[in-house]
Amino acid sequence: MSIVTRPAGILPAGVDARDSAASPLGPASNATGESRVASIAGRVHFIVLVLVLLMTPFEAGYQPVGRFLWATYTNLEVAMFVLAGALLFKLAVDAAARHRLIRLPLLLPILALLGACVVSTLFGEYKSLGVQFIYRLLMGVLIFASACEALRGKRRLVLALGAFVFAGSVSAVLGLLEFAPGLNMQPYLRAFKPQPTTVGGMVRLSGSFEYANGAAMFFEMTLPVLMGLAIIFSSERLLRTLGSSSALGGRRRLAALVLLITMILVTSMALVLTFSRASLLGVLISLVVFWVVSLVRSRPDRWVRPVVWRALGLALAVMVLSGLFVFATQPMFRLRLTTENDRNWYGATLTAAPLPELSARQVVTVPVTLLNHGQMTWPAGGVLPIHVSYHWLSATQGVYLLFDGLRTPLSRDVAPGETLSVDAIVQAPPKAGDYRLQWDLVHENVTWFEGKQGMKAEMRTYHVGAEAAIQNQPPPQTSMPPPVALETNTDLASVGRGQLWRAAFAMFKAHPITGVGPDGFRNLYGKYAGVDQWNRNIYTNNMYIEMFTNLGLLGGLAFLWLSALILWCAIRSLMREPVGPVWIAGIGVTAALVAFYVHGLVDYFLFSTPIYLAFWFLVAVAVGWPRMSVPGATSYSVLRMTADDRRQTAIN
Repeated sequence: MSIVTRPAGILPAGVDARDSAASPLGPASNATGESRVASIAGRVHFIVLVLVLLMTPFEAGYQPVGRFLWATYTNLEVAMFVLAGALLFKLAVDAAARHRLIRLPLLLPILALLGACVVSTLFGEYKSLGVQFIYRLLMGVLIFASACEALRGKRRLVLALGAFVFAGSVSAVLGLLEFAPGLNMQPYLRAFKPQPTTVGGMVRLSGSFEYANGAAMFFEMTLPVLMGLAIIFSSERLLRTLGSSSALGGRRRLAALVLLITMILVTSMALVLTFSRASLLGVLISLVVFWVVSLVRSRPDRWVRPVVWRALGLALAVMVLSGLFVFATQPMFRLRLTTENDRNWYGATLTAAPLPELSARQVVTVPVTLLNHGQMTWPAGGVLPIHVSYHWLSATQGVYLLFDGLRTPLSRDVAPGETLSVDAIVQAPPKAGDYRLQWDLVHENVTWFEGKQGMKAEMRTYHVGAEAAIQNQPPPQTSMPPPVALETNTDLASVGRGQLWRAAFAMFKAHPITGVGPDGFRNLYGKYAGVDQWNRNIYTNNMYIEMFTNLGLLGGLAFLWLSALILWCAIRSLMREPVGPVWIAGIGVTAALVAFYVHGLVDYFLFSTPIYLAFWFLVAVAVGWPRMSVPGATSYSVLRMTADDRRQTAIN
């Protein structure tokens, strides 16, 4: 391929000479360029954006930073307000920046989605949370506009992507420390989440995120970008266009590559330990995107295929090794891969002999036979053991009168399909009367088996006489964990996706145009599902269904328009633009967004501040990297450049 040359001082069409400086913080002021104040404003804006990216996975909401007017704010939201101030300052002193804002990419679909949110808030069934939803959307648009404005130049773009993946890797390290033996990370992570996420008594990695699924989604978006940066730093030819070839040559380039591979290893292992199957699928899709794009572009740019595939193979090997390690050391991970939730993990049949005559507070021992017909092995010891217990109910009303019965430990672990006989300890209620005895098993600090609908035991009615003058020996003193509270005995968080989607469809039929209102599904789910109690933090587990249910046809179609335009612009740029380091970064960002949209078929994440900020940042890069790689170009000037003009800015 020939190299296009130009006389000194001549730049491609649409590129302003004032922005041709190589500084990673932006162009310096000169006689023909913007004012010194505008230049300083641009650098401050970029620095604040990088700080926000570094803070993105670390939203400390327990306790919030403070309260202003009617709302409380976290540290990340305060940082976003500072970013908004930096952007406003930049716009105030730079007329060119105001012109670029008016020509912002995706402006029309963004305005359409915002308008649909306003209409849905005004006319939907559930209105009170509409302002919060609109606020989150505006915060996302803020980081989108900031990235489009601040990332003007290849080195700025790569530095911002580096800050994004570095923050994700630090969060991954914190998450891995949750699994370190003898180390309790919960006190250090309490600012980010009230408690760790668990499934079947096994901790799911969540790191600095409130929930494990949020951590999985963030790592899923981080890994493709990490792979893109690893490809860039694996090739001296690619690095050459980012600055001086000697600045990162030799050992420094190798050290940067080793660091990136290490970050891929750490993030991959953290992703696997979130136990999120959809995220694993998303990462595989990211690899496919890299492979397909490099294969299609290999004809005119033959050198790119081996560069991409070598680095991609190394990254894949690292991810496979991390996955195999977790698979071999975490039995719960193997179970998680084959089930949607832990409802079917807890299955037991309990057969007990009848109780003798009882007096109030009397303690007796009863032979009990247990059969494990669930999918998990019952641990007899450890931090979260399983014990035999019981509940006393009113014989006439069927309500719990004494919920937490005495615990009887298992003599050994019980695998699926095995039986075990124990002598269970039972203490009669403190008052005389008629009661019903309900046997149960309890996974300490996790759940009661009855709450998972997996307990089968005959319920008998007993008459308890007056307390005798001489009682039997009191129950043995054991060092049992704190009992599971009654209010946690409901499996509200494990609702199947089919049930959620049926309720969402019922809502959509009732409000097809404007929806039930932003964030309405989780507050109205019980009404449409026919239940009296439900978890109000539960979503539809489908991003597209959530949008159509909450925002109706207006918001759902606007979101589809926006999403389709994002992917179309990103893929078109990958097919048309010249190969170079920013092109490689564009593949990584596009792959991350493709994974996000695929994962959205089974989950919904846009309620989480770290996730929607990461999403909008990646959207800005995906649709704007051709312009970002040419400092000074407006949103559309790059499209008017000839092929030779674009190739002048990339590797030939």
